[in-house]
Amino acid sequence: MKNKGLLLVISSYLFWGIHPIYWKMLKHIDPALIVANRIFWAFVFLFFVLVSKRELKSFINNVKSTKISMMVIPTLLIGGNWFGYVWAVNNNFIIETSLGYFICPLIIMLYGVVFLNEKLRFLQWISIGIATVGVLVMIVYYGQVPFIALFLAFTWGTYNFFRKKSPLN
Repeated sequence: MKNKGLLLVISSYLFWGIHPIYWKMLKHIDPALIVANRIFWAFVFLFFVLVSKRELKSFINNVKSTKISMMVIPTLLIGGNWFGYVWAVNNNFIIETSLGYFICPLIIMLYGVVFLNEKLRFLQWISIGIATVGVLVMIVYYGQVPFIALFLAFTWGTYNFFRKKSPLN
């Protein structure tokens, strides 16, 4: 298929665009229970993928040889991020959740430059500057400090940083 990438991008945006509707339908369920179910079913799915690819033993060996902190910290970050996202959607902070995921790439870039010593070219700095101005305009227009957005951006960005440093694939 010639435009497979475009189709995948459009599908992704549609999925994430209507995703909050799903969480709103589960508003009567405690967000912690929703996240716990997500964790459980993700584990079940991972187990079957590892078994079907005959990689379960290798995965277990990798887990055994990995420092516990390199597994616990990302786990807490992603769990906190998902809890915050579901809670925010179900408490009518959908604009802040969107804003958080607009801020997130800026946080990831910041971590890359500051902690991973990544070098950016001039035009990359220009694009980051334009994106930052766009986010600042949205924050000013929002009219208050978007604490939920900042929480989501920093937990997701920090999770990504730790996953990049993790020896687990």
